[in-house]
Amino acid sequence: MELFGSTFDDSVFSEARDRVCESLTSYNPKMCEAEWFCESAALETDDAIEKQKVYKFRGDLAMRKGNYQKALEAYSSCLQWIADNNLTIRRDVLEGMARCCTKLGQRDRALDLVDLLSKEASNTCHLTSLLLIHEHFGSVRSKISCLQQLCSLLPFNPWHWLSLGQVCLQLLDPNPAIGKQKEVHKDWIWLKACISFIRTRYSLWTHVLFKNGTRTLQEFTDSRIYREFIFHLSKKL
Repeated sequence: MELFGSTFDDSVFSEARDRVCESLTSYNPKMCEAEWFCESAALETDDAIEKQKVYKFRGDLAMRKGNYQKALEAYSSCLQWIADNNLTIRRDVLEGMARCCTKLGQRDRALDLVDLLSKEASNTCHLTSLLLIHEHFGSVRSKISCLQQLCSLLPFNPWHWLSLGQVCLQLLDPNPAIGKQKEVHKDWIWLKACISFIRTRYSLWTHVLFKNGTRTLQEFTDSRIYREFIFHLSKKL
């Protein structure tokens, strides 16, 4: 029976490996002019990665300038040159295309891109993109569905809970576009709004304990949406 700690690994007694110091080769960084990727000469290459970079940069620049049609075309061209194993860039481009389609009013195509993104993404990017699409087109019920999924995946994120409570209050307001709610349905939505605001305040209080976010908590308490919630709550009671 061996005494605990009395045995050693064989590598402890082996000879050290000789390490040869090699001088580093000189490195000459590539010098680029501002917006070099906008020039036609930037695509005069057979390197797929370089073409991917050019189209990606063009799409990002057009997106920043608000030229969504041009950005969509650049992202679509970039997608053809992305390697199958480069999932990070592929997700980024798909998300950019979905945002462009949303801004251009192409709802169905934007939803198709987000659906494709959901099959490849391993995080909440597709849900965030889907939420932005439904928010842009005013789909209140679909927005609630996305927020509920985000709250389930990120239960300590106060902003998702706050958004869910705000959308629930929108359903409670008399709005012909949303439709008349049944009384039982209203009670259920009201309960969901209460839970959302309670979770918002709880999550913000957690932030206070760990991040000293007292200012954030005070801003939420003083916000109009929180005062409206307290007003509705007092009427219920």
